[in-house]
Amino acid sequence: MCTAGVSAGGGWRVVVVWAGALLAGGCVEADATADGELRQGRFGHVCVGDGDAACDDGLPPEVFPEVFAVGARLDATYLPDDGDRLPLPRVQPGSTSSLRAGGGAGWIAARPGWAVWLAIDANDVVVDLRHVLLAKVDAIAVASEEVDDLARVALAPGDRLALRAAPQDGVGRALGGSLTYAWRLEGQGVAQIVSVAERRAIVLEALEPGTAVLRVTAGGVTRALDVIVDEPQHGGED
Repeated sequence: MCTAGVSAGGGWRVVVVWAGALLAGGCVEADATADGELRQGRFGHVCVGDGDAACDDGLPPEVFPEVFAVGARLDATYLPDDGDRLPLPRVQPGSTSSLRAGGGAGWIAARPGWAVWLAIDANDVVVDLRHVLLAKVDAIAVASEEVDDLARVALAPGDRLALRAAPQDGVGRALGGSLTYAWRLEGQGVAQIVSVAERRAIVLEALEPGTAVLRVTAGGVTRALDVIVDEPQHGGED
């Protein structure tokens, strides 16, 4: 059971939740909703840049991400249940050893483990908090509109296919947070990338019959995918 108390530290008064289970994530809701753990309001995930797999077309996800990628940029907002509370509490990490400033938008997930968002009011009182899990990228799924994780890409000359990368942890969970992506294609003349190759989503165009290898790197992990371009097969007449 999680209970709450108040102590002083770090230049502001901190509401502390006392329980060994909390440190292991025991007080975080199993469905990973955005409710604050002190039940005073809701945390929202902020899409930082265009490299966040939790955000489709830059729009915030409907469900707060369950796990975030180490090395990714992330941020959060907080809306108290008391809608008359102004100004709104600011959100910052409880420790910069897990979530550190990175000289740009958001905060950088620095190491695997639990981190915590704090909602702090105008009087520097922590009014709510939410723990988030940080994990290393272990694999990258490459998806199309129809398939969540492609084993290979098969196209006919002139075809175009939109692809997007989705980082996963060691047990296959999708990772939130904005990462930097690098795509490259090995197989000159077979296919080409016709969009920016440093984004999470690309468009691949088939050129001539042959085989190429498409690679995408993010979070220190590289995924390779065979690209097979072949003329479409037409049925013969009797």
